[in-house]
Amino acid sequence: KEDNLIRQKFAVAHGLGHLFRGHTKEKYTCSTFVGNQEEAEANRFAGEILIPKSVLTFTIYIKSSIPSSKLAEYFDVSNEAMRYMLQKYKLRP
Repeated sequence: KEDNLIRQKFAVAHGLGHLFRGHTKEKYTCSTFVGNQEEAEANRFAGEILIPKSVLTFTIYIKSSIPSSKLAEYFDVSNEAMRYMLQKYKLRP
């Protein structure tokens, strides 16, 4: 049940990514795992909305030894999304 909510939040943020990036329906599908540029852009947008760099950086600063799984729980996102954003923001290897 909790996992479904996490997926739903990501799906909404992903859809907003398509909207704000000007992607048209004809060019994308609802799957976030299709390997094209527009899907990758929508995924990055979703990650940045759900895990803002400034908030993540501050959280890591306050709780320096917090594992990524606890960060994912704190931000209410998947472990995969948290690991991706930590690498993207170069906050952890």
